[in-house]
Amino acid sequence: MRKSLEDADIHLEPDYIFPGSPTLYGDYVNTQKVRAQLEKSDAIAVAVAAGTLNDLVKLASKEVAAPICACVLPLLWTVLLPLALPSAWTDSKSRAIAPPPPPS
Repeated sequence: MRKSLEDADIHLEPDYIFPGSPTLYGDYVNTQKVRAQLEKSDAIAVAVAAGTLNDLVKLASKEVAAPICACVLPLLWTVLLPLALPSAWTDSKSRAIAPPPPPS
C-alpha cells in the first residue's frame, strides 16, 4: 500500500507500527499512542489490519477530527491473497480448502 501511495506522489508520514509483543489490546492507552501520532500532522490515518488496530485508529482519528482509511484484513485474506498466492487456498494434497475469489 505504501508503495502505491508513493507512486501516486502522495506525501507520507513515517509508519507507526505497534510491536508484536506484548499482544495489542484495545485499551485507551493504545488509543492515546495513535492519537499522539495523529496530532503531529494533518495526515490521514491508514489502518491495515482488522479488529483491534482498526478500532484504536478509528477512535483516535475521531478524537482529533482526522479522516481515516481502514483496509480490513478480511478483504486481504479473501480477495488479495488468493490472487497473489493461489496455493494458499489448497492443502498439501492440492484440494481446495476455500472457494476461489470471484472472477474479475
